[in-house]
Amino acid sequence: MSADSDKDLTILLTLWDRAAYTMRWMRYATWRDFRFKIIIADGGSGEEIPALLSDRPRFPRLDYEYVRYPYDRNYVDYLTKVLDALSRVQTPFVVLADNDDFFNPGGLREALRFLREHPNYNTCGGQYTYFSVEAAVTESGAVAKERVTGYKHRHDGRSDEEETASERLLKHAQVPREILLYNVRRPEELRIHYEAARRADIKNLFLLETFVQFQTVINGKSKRLDQFYLAKQLNSPQSSWDSYVRSNGEAFDQMLGPTWSDDFTKFQDVVSTALAKIDNVPMHNARELVHKAYRSWAAPEVLSAVLNERSVSFSMPFLLQMTKSLLRLPRTSRIRKAVSKVYRRQPWFDANRGAEMSLSGDGSREELGRIEEFLATKAS
Repeated sequence: MSADSDKDLTILLTLWDRAAYTMRWMRYATWRDFRFKIIIADGGSGEEIPALLSDRPRFPRLDYEYVRYPYDRNYVDYLTKVLDALSRVQTPFVVLADNDDFFNPGGLREALRFLREHPNYNTCGGQYTYFSVEAAVTESGAVAKERVTGYKHRHDGRSDEEETASERLLKHAQVPREILLYNVRRPEELRIHYEAARRADIKNLFLLETFVQFQTVINGKSKRLDQFYLAKQLNSPQSSWDSYVRSNGEAFDQMLGPTWSDDFTKFQDVVSTALAKIDNVPMHNARELVHKAYRSWAAPEVLSAVLNERSVSFSMPFLLQMTKSLLRLPRTSRIRKAVSKVYRRQPWFDANRGAEMSLSGDGSREELGRIEEFLATKAS
C-alpha cells in the first residue's frame, strides 16, 4: 500500500487531560512517521494541551487538527464530543485512539488494505499487547524515560465473519476482545453506533463499551489480521476506566449500583431491536440471544471481581490447569459440571485477560522492541 493511501485514514484521538501522555503520543506519531490524518478531540479541563498543540511548528510532520470541546462531565458529553469529531472526518476510514495507545503503522495499513478489498466487512484490526512501564523522573519532576517492565500479548486468530448477526454476536461474546473498539472502520458505521449509544443514555461505562461492541458485530463482519496492530499501556495513571472503577467499584459492585437495572434494560432493548431487525427474527428470540451473549461476555469480568473476595481462595496454578481442561469439555459433561462448582470458588489473576499470553510470530516482538526504544529515549 502506497504512502498516499495513508491519507485515507483519520486517527481520532480523544483526550481527557493527561497532558504528558498526549505529548508522548504525538512524539511517537512523529517518530514513527505517521502520514495518517489526525483529529484531536480534547474534552479535558487543563490549559497545557491547548497551548502546546496550538504551536503547530512543534509537530510539523503531523497532519493534525486540534479541537477543544467543553469539559467531559459525563458520558453524554463524551459521546457528543465523539460524534462532532466524527462529523469532521473527511477520509473513508477512521480509527479511535487513546493517548496511551501505540499503533503499529504497518498494522493500520494492512487493516486499510483489507477493508478496501473487502467492502462487505465493517471493521478490521490485528493483534495486540498490553504493557507496563516504570518511569525515571528527573529532579524537576519531569519524566525523562520509561522502561517496559512487563507485557501480556495475546495472539487471537478469531474474526467475526459469520453470515448472520446472531452467529457473530454469540461467537464474539465467547471471548471479550476490547480491541474491536480500536479497529479501523468506516466513519458512517461508527457514527450510527455512537448516536445510538447517546440516545440510550447508558451511564455504566462497562455497559456502554459493550453496547458499542455488540452493535458493531451485529451490524456486520469484523476481521482480525495476524499482524501486530496495537500496544496499550496497562498501568497508565488517571485512565478513564481506572477512575470509573475507583468511583464505582469492579464489575460485581457496579451491578449493585443504583443505575444498573435501568442501564441494562436500555442496553438489552436497543441491542435486541437491532438484532431482530437485521436477522429478521422475533423480538423475544432476539432478547433471549442478547441475554445469552451478555452472560458469556460479562462472566469473566464479574468472575474476576467476585473471586477477589476474601471468602474465596485457592491456588492459582491449580485453577489455570483446571480451567484449560474444563473448557475443552462439552457443557453437558458431568465432569465439567462437577469441576465448575470448584472453579467458581477460585481466585484468578486476571480472568478477563488470561495468563497464557506470549509473544508470537505476528511482528509483536519487533514492534515491542521499537516501543521500548522510543520509551527509553522519548525520541527526543
